[in-house]
Amino acid sequence: MPIDAFAADHFSIGLPAEVNLVGLAVGVRPELLWQPFDAEGAVQLRFAAGFAAGPELLFVPVDLGGRVRWFPKHAVHLLTGAGWELQTIHAPHVDSVVRSALYMEIGVEVEVAQAWSVGLMAEVNFAPPPLFGFGAVARLGATRDF
Repeated sequence: MPIDAFAADHFSIGLPAEVNLVGLAVGVRPELLWQPFDAEGAVQLRFAAGFAAGPELLFVPVDLGGRVRWFPKHAVHLLTGAGWELQTIHAPHVDSVVRSALYMEIGVEVEVAQAWSVGLMAEVNFAPPPLFGFGAVARLGATRDF
Protein backbone atom coordinates (compact mmCIF):
# COMPACT_ATOMS: atom_id res chain seq x y z
CA MET A 1 0.00 0.00 0.00
CA PRO A 2 1.45 3.37 -0.92
CA ILE A 3 2.50 5.62 1.93
CA ASP A 4 0.24 8.43 0.69
CA ALA A 5 -2.87 6.32 1.41
CA PHE A 6 -2.71 7.79 4.92
CA ALA A 7 -2.45 11.39 3.74
CA ALA A 8 -5.13 13.75 5.06
CA ASP A 9 -6.89 13.97 1.67
CA HIS A 10 -7.85 10.28 1.96
CA PHE A 11 -10.06 11.00 5.02
CA SER A 12 -13.50 12.47 5.60
CA ILE A 13 -15.51 13.12 8.76
CA GLY A 14 -19.30 12.91 8.82
CA LEU A 15 -21.72 14.15 11.44
CA PRO A 16 -25.19 12.71 10.80
CA ALA A 17 -28.22 13.04 13.03
CA GLU A 18 -30.32 9.88 13.07
CA VAL A 19 -33.70 8.47 13.96
CA ASN A 20 -33.93 4.80 14.94
CA LEU A 21 -37.32 3.63 13.76
CA VAL A 22 -37.24 0.46 15.87
CA GLY A 23 -37.17 1.65 19.47
CA LEU A 24 -37.95 5.24 18.45
CA ALA A 25 -34.70 6.90 19.49
CA VAL A 26 -32.95 10.03 18.20
CA GLY A 27 -29.22 10.72 18.28
CA VAL A 28 -25.96 11.25 16.42
CA ARG A 29 -23.44 8.83 14.94
CA PRO A 30 -20.19 10.59 13.89
CA GLU A 31 -18.21 8.68 11.29
CA LEU A 32 -14.65 8.57 9.99
CA LEU A 33 -14.30 7.59 6.33
CA TRP A 34 -11.03 6.47 4.74
CA GLN A 35 -10.45 6.10 1.01
CA PRO A 36 -7.45 3.72 0.94
CA PHE A 37 -6.93 3.50 -2.84
CA ASP A 38 -7.58 6.98 -4.19
CA ALA A 39 -8.35 10.26 -2.41
CA GLU A 40 -11.13 10.93 -4.94
CA GLY A 41 -12.12 7.29 -5.30
CA ALA A 42 -15.29 5.34 -4.81
CA VAL A 43 -14.27 2.85 -2.09
CA GLN A 44 -14.41 3.97 1.55
CA LEU A 45 -13.85 2.18 4.83
CA ARG A 46 -16.20 3.46 7.53
CA PHE A 47 -15.87 3.63 11.31
CA ALA A 48 -18.75 5.18 13.27
CA ALA A 49 -19.80 5.37 16.91
CA GLY A 50 -22.70 7.20 18.45
CA PHE A 51 -25.75 7.13 20.65
CA ALA A 52 -29.49 7.53 20.36
CA ALA A 53 -31.96 8.05 23.20
CA GLY A 54 -35.70 7.63 23.31
CA PRO A 55 -38.54 6.92 25.72
CA GLU A 56 -37.87 3.16 25.63
CA LEU A 57 -34.09 2.83 25.36
CA LEU A 58 -30.58 4.16 25.05
CA PHE A 59 -28.83 2.73 21.99
CA VAL A 60 -25.03 2.82 21.54
CA PRO A 61 -23.81 1.48 18.15
CA VAL A 62 -20.22 1.05 16.95
CA ASP A 63 -19.89 0.32 13.21
CA LEU A 64 -17.10 -0.95 10.98
CA GLY A 65 -17.78 -1.47 7.30
CA GLY A 66 -17.33 -0.47 3.72
CA ARG A 67 -19.10 2.06 1.55
CA VAL A 68 -19.09 2.76 -2.17
CA ARG A 69 -19.61 6.29 -3.51
CA TRP A 70 -21.00 5.70 -6.99
CA PHE A 71 -20.04 8.42 -9.51
CA PRO A 72 -17.34 9.98 -7.26
CA LYS A 73 -16.37 12.60 -9.88
CA HIS A 74 -19.91 14.02 -10.02
CA ALA A 75 -21.67 16.37 -7.59
CA VAL A 76 -24.34 13.79 -6.67
CA HIS A 77 -23.31 10.36 -5.35
CA LEU A 78 -25.34 7.23 -4.74
CA LEU A 79 -24.02 5.55 -1.57
CA THR A 80 -24.21 1.85 -0.74
CA GLY A 81 -22.55 0.05 2.13
CA ALA A 82 -22.50 -2.89 4.48
CA GLY A 83 -20.67 -3.92 7.61
CA TRP A 84 -20.66 -5.10 11.19
CA GLU A 85 -22.18 -3.29 14.15
CA LEU A 86 -21.70 -3.79 17.88
CA GLN A 87 -24.97 -2.75 19.53
CA THR A 88 -25.39 -1.90 23.20
CA ILE A 89 -28.99 -1.40 24.28
CA HIS A 90 -29.96 -0.08 27.71
CA ALA A 91 -33.64 -0.09 28.72
CA PRO A 92 -35.28 0.58 32.07
CA HIS A 93 -36.12 -2.42 34.25
CA VAL A 94 -34.29 -4.98 32.05
CA ASP A 95 -30.71 -6.14 31.69
CA SER A 96 -28.60 -4.33 29.10
CA VAL A 97 -27.98 -6.19 25.85
CA VAL A 98 -24.71 -6.26 23.90
CA ARG A 99 -24.90 -8.00 20.53
CA SER A 100 -23.39 -8.11 17.05
CA ALA A 101 -25.39 -7.21 13.99
CA LEU A 102 -24.91 -6.87 10.26
CA TYR A 103 -26.01 -3.66 8.56
CA MET A 104 -26.72 -2.53 5.02
CA GLU A 105 -27.17 1.08 3.95
CA ILE A 106 -28.21 3.03 0.89
CA GLY A 107 -28.38 6.76 0.37
CA VAL A 108 -27.55 9.84 -1.62
CA GLU A 109 -24.96 12.57 -1.07
CA VAL A 110 -24.79 16.00 -2.72
CA GLU A 111 -21.71 18.22 -2.80
CA VAL A 112 -22.74 21.69 -1.65
CA ALA A 113 -19.36 23.50 -1.38
CA GLN A 114 -15.65 22.85 -1.67
CA ALA A 115 -15.02 19.71 0.45
CA TRP A 116 -18.55 19.74 1.95
CA SER A 117 -21.52 17.51 1.17
CA VAL A 118 -24.89 16.67 2.71
CA GLY A 119 -26.52 13.29 2.56
CA LEU A 120 -29.47 11.14 3.48
CA MET A 121 -28.98 7.46 4.37
CA ALA A 122 -31.31 4.58 5.19
CA GLU A 123 -29.95 1.59 7.11
CA VAL A 124 -31.35 -1.78 8.05
CA ASN A 125 -29.60 -4.10 10.47
CA PHE A 126 -30.06 -7.65 11.64
CA ALA A 127 -28.74 -9.34 14.78
CA PRO A 128 -28.75 -13.14 14.45
CA PRO A 129 -29.82 -15.51 17.25
CA PRO A 130 -29.39 -16.01 20.14
CA LEU A 131 -29.83 -12.23 20.66
CA PHE A 132 -32.10 -11.82 17.63
CA GLY A 133 -33.19 -8.38 16.59
CA PHE A 134 -33.57 -6.00 13.69
CA GLY A 135 -33.48 -2.27 13.23
CA ALA A 136 -34.09 0.52 10.76
CA VAL A 137 -32.34 3.89 10.86
CA ALA A 138 -32.65 7.11 8.86
CA ARG A 139 -29.69 9.54 8.90
CA LEU A 140 -29.26 13.10 7.64
CA GLY A 141 -25.90 14.78 7.92
CA ALA A 142 -22.93 16.68 6.60
CA THR A 143 -19.54 15.33 5.55
CA ARG A 144 -16.23 17.22 5.36
CA ASP A 145 -13.46 15.95 3.08
CA PHE A 146 -9.88 16.82 3.97
